[in-house]
Amino acid sequence: MSRLAWIIGIGLLLCLWHCANPIAPTGGPKDEDPPRIDSTRSTPNYQTNFTKQPINLTFDEWLKLDKPNQIVVSPPMRKKPTFTQRGKSIHIEWPEEENLIDSVTYTINFGDAIKDITEGNILKDYRFVFATGPVLDSGRVEATITDALTLLPLENITVMLYVNTDDSIVYKEPPYYFAKTDKQGHCIIENIRPGRFKVFALEDGNQNYLFDNVNEKIGFQDSTIFVTDTSLTSIHLKVFQELLPYKVVRRRLYQNLAQLTFNRSPRDLHLESGYQPPVMEQDLDTLRLWLDNSVPDPWTFYLTDSANFRDTLVLYQDSTSRYELPVKLEGSANTTGQPAAAPWEIQFNQPIQRIDTALIQVQVDDSLATAIDVGWYIDTTTPGVLVGTFGWKPDTKYRAQLLPGAIQGWIRLQEDTIQLNLRTAKTEDLANLVIQADSLDPLTHYLVQLMSKDNIIKEGKVYGVPTQEITWRGLKPAEYDLRIIADENANGVWDPGDYLKHRVSEPVQIQPIQNLRANWDLEIRFNWKSSGL
Repeated sequence: MSRLAWIIGIGLLLCLWHCANPIAPTGGPKDEDPPRIDSTRSTPNYQTNFTKQPINLTFDEWLKLDKPNQIVVSPPMRKKPTFTQRGKSIHIEWPEEENLIDSVTYTINFGDAIKDITEGNILKDYRFVFATGPVLDSGRVEATITDALTLLPLENITVMLYVNTDDSIVYKEPPYYFAKTDKQGHCIIENIRPGRFKVFALEDGNQNYLFDNVNEKIGFQDSTIFVTDTSLTSIHLKVFQELLPYKVVRRRLYQNLAQLTFNRSPRDLHLESGYQPPVMEQDLDTLRLWLDNSVPDPWTFYLTDSANFRDTLVLYQDSTSRYELPVKLEGSANTTGQPAAAPWEIQFNQPIQRIDTALIQVQVDDSLATAIDVGWYIDTTTPGVLVGTFGWKPDTKYRAQLLPGAIQGWIRLQEDTIQLNLRTAKTEDLANLVIQADSLDPLTHYLVQLMSKDNIIKEGKVYGVPTQEITWRGLKPAEYDLRIIADENANGVWDPGDYLKHRVSEPVQIQPIQNLRANWDLEIRFNWKSSGL
């Protein structure tokens, strides 16, 4: 072979290889469309009297069959068919030892397994449906899925129907039928055979159609649903993440402080011990126990909660290790826009043991610098907060000096002068809100919360009355939500459900407050029974 012929041959091979391998096009708008079925070149969908035969699905672009374990065939088969992807097509072959059941509607649901090869756009929930008899099953279930606490619709939640109604089925087997929700938290499952089904909604993090991950959210209906072939069955499920059993993941021990970090918020933990720490603080996932000189060594105590959790801890004191922390402000030294009727709250980085009010000086921040006599005390529920009460005037500036020694922290005396500034808001810049809650159950505890996004701005508690009026004054103009929680176990917080205990989440109702305007008094009437809970 001549050198020229050899070069030409190599060039032809490279050209053929290039043509056989799709390459994402460059330039032009980004492809955001998923593959679309080419019905003229594919096995027809929704056939009746279907016989066992290979199925070919051809699409309008090169694709990738990703995560084939997401493909679910219903009714389930002992051995799944094989799925082979070549270029733009998916070829389905039935196992030789498997026979299709007579007069049954089969559904092959691809979940998120089909995507284009260039941009990875997913063809969501493509289904191939056929009947081995003369009629396709026509039962339909319409589902709406929301978050149990925020009540917001949730996208990409898998709604699952099971013929087997055992409680453990969601842990062990994929569903008989399923669909995924859209941005409105809505989906429809179609071609369902008539009968009773157990229904779940699952935030399927690992996409295996099983409730097998502690971080997955679940929603359920304790009773089964009955599906007919003549009507649409509608369900509404609220999903939640179950509380994890408590676990201490980190501990730091000092002579004067035990700091325990958990796998979740220690919000409802209780400490049982002959020695009670003078101060206990909770912060996100951490419990701080501030100790004094009377703590035993070793110190044995028990942590319990209302869900029968109990853990024994033994802390050995390290006589050489003290937690040293100078007294510092926690947050800004400048407070602005505060309602004149509210106290001045100053947060420190540790519990306060004592204050020397003679070393705290407060003045009106104007040309006269008039000294004022503020009443100071340590917050009983949050010992790291210093509270100042006075007849503050609207739209006025104040400044304070905390001289060295004014604050006795848990560990040491304040060493440096701390400068603070307060600016109260104009009365006409604030708003008042009156909540009238009606049709309450006197035997149920309620939490009434004013929310700004995910933050609780104000909270009131109601118990023992069918009607309650709550007034919040001096609010900043903004958009808020009114959230009311039926605190069924009276622990002061919202609790999610527990599937195996057949317990759904505590009921929540939210009413938007679209625009709380400055210099307004707004009244809102809320009827708990009419909320549908």
